[in-house]
Amino acid sequence: MSLRLLLDEMYPISLAQHLRDEAIDTLAVLEVPRLVAASDRAVLSWAHSEQRAVVTENLRHFLPLGATSAHSGLIALNAARSPRFGGGIGRIAAALVALDSSGHDQQQMHWLRPETVPGP
Repeated sequence: MSLRLLLDEMYPISLAQHLRDEAIDTLAVLEVPRLVAASDRAVLSWAHSEQRAVVTENLRHFLPLGATSAHSGLIALNAARSPRFGGGIGRIAAALVALDSSGHDQQQMHWLRPETVPGP
C-alpha cells in the first residue's frame, strides 16, 4: 500500500507536487487552508481523519502528541541533518520515495534519514 502523506507547514508545496509526480498521495499543510496556522493537534487530527502520515521536523510538539493521540503515522526528520534548502529538499523527496517503495507501514513512527540518500 502506498503512503498517504501530509507535509507539515515548514515544507513547500513544490515538495508535495514532486511526490505526487512520483505517485505518492501527498498534500502540504499550505494547500489545506483550514490547516494553515492551525495547532499541531488539529493538524494531526485532520491527517488521521484523512488516513495520512504527518511528515515533520517539529519533534518537540508532534512526538508527545503521537504518544497520546490517535494518528495515521508520523515521519520525523532532523532539521539539522535534513535542510529544506539547496539539495536538501531533493534528498527529502528521494528518501520519502524510497520509504514508499519499501512497503513501510505508515501507521507507526518512522525516523527519515535523507542525509543518507545521494544528492540530486
